[in-house]
Amino acid sequence: MNLMNCIYRRHSVRKYKNEKLSTNTLNEIEALANSSLKLYRDISMYAHLVKDGMKIQKISKGIIGSYGKIVAPHYIVITSEEKEGYLENVGFALERLVLQLTGMNIGSCWIGGFIKKDLLNDIINIPQNQIPVIVISFGYPETEDALTNIISSDYKRKAIKGFCSGDFNDEWIGIMKAVGRAPSAMNSQPWRFFKSRDAVDLYTVKRTIITRHLEMMNRIDAGIALCHMHAALEDRNIEFKILKLADKDRKDLNYITSISLDY
Repeated sequence: MNLMNCIYRRHSVRKYKNEKLSTNTLNEIEALANSSLKLYRDISMYAHLVKDGMKIQKISKGIIGSYGKIVAPHYIVITSEEKEGYLENVGFALERLVLQLTGMNIGSCWIGGFIKKDLLNDIINIPQNQIPVIVISFGYPETEDALTNIISSDYKRKAIKGFCSGDFNDEWIGIMKAVGRAPSAMNSQPWRFFKSRDAVDLYTVKRTIITRHLEMMNRIDAGIALCHMHAALEDRNIEFKILKLADKDRKDLNYITSISLDY
C-alpha cells in the first residue's frame, strides 16, 4: 500500500453508510491498529475496537471538545500511559492506521476531544495504567467516491511558508506538502518546522491557559504531521532518525522532537 497516495486521498469523513464492516475486516483493522509503528516504543497504548457504534454515540456528549455528534457504524478508542510524549505517540501511530483505512476505501475521522473515563467502563476494558485519549470513527463513506479522488495539497491548508522555516529545497518542499495534508484540531495546523543542514525541528504553537485543551490536542496533531513526514521520507529513501535534542527552546513554541538527517 502506497501511503503517499493515501495522504492525498485522505480527508475527514463525518457521514457514513448505515452498513457494518465484515467481521474479517474489523479483525484486520484491530490488528493493524495495535501493531502500528509507534513514535516511542516504551509508552504502552492500546486501540480498542468498538464494533457497535451505538455504544459510543450514546456517550458522545461526554467527549470533551468534540465537533458535534459523528454517527458511524464503528469506532476506535485509544488509551495510553500518561507520560511524556504520549499524545504525540498516539497521533503518530494511529494516523498510520487512518491512512491504511483510506487505502481500503474506508473513511475515518479523528474525533477531537478527551473522554470521561467512567463513561467507558461498560464499553471497553481500560488497562490499569492507561487513560482514554481520543476516538476515531470509521466506516464506509456515505458518498461512493469520497476517497477515490486525489485532493490538491493546498486544499484549505496553509502555504508551506506558513509553517516551515529554513533550508527547504525542491525535494523538501515535496515532503512538506505531504506534511501539510495532515489533519489537525479545528484545522489549525499548529505545527512549525525549522530545518538546518542536518536536522528538522518540530514545534507546536503555545496556547493560553484558556486554550489549554487545544494545546494538548495539538500535541496529537504534531504526531499526525510527523507520521506524514515519516511516510514522505521513506518514500524518497532518505535516511533519518527521530530523537529529542538539547537546547531547542524557541519563544512561544513547544519543542516536540527532531528529525535527524546526519546518517
